[in-house]
Amino acid sequence: MTNLKMKDGHLSASFSFPAEFIGFQGHFPDAPVLPGICMIQAFLVMHAAHRGRDFRLNTVLAAKFTGVIGVDQACVFTLAERAGKAPGEHRLTGVIQRQGEQVATLKLLVTAETEK
Repeated sequence: MTNLKMKDGHLSASFSFPAEFIGFQGHFPDAPVLPGICMIQAFLVMHAAHRGRDFRLNTVLAAKFTGVIGVDQACVFTLAERAGKAPGEHRLTGVIQRQGEQVATLKLLVTAETEK
């Protein structure tokens, strides 16, 4: 993750996943594609870095994948957040773009991890 920044209420970061990235293993051997769960995890990492604490995924409220992310393809992940109904709960709405083309949209419900 690079270039984590907040602008106009949206958090964005750039990602590029190298061939050695574990997420590509077995998905698919001859034409690696980044799994959706890795995209979700990238949003969690961004949100945690911005908030300074870890979050856990409660629910994938919506997910639409309209393209694929391959090895070393630069992508921009952008998310907006709003408070959820419960304490520590956040609703994240995310968009992923590769070369200006939308690859995915996600709506996630996450909760802040409790302090240990």
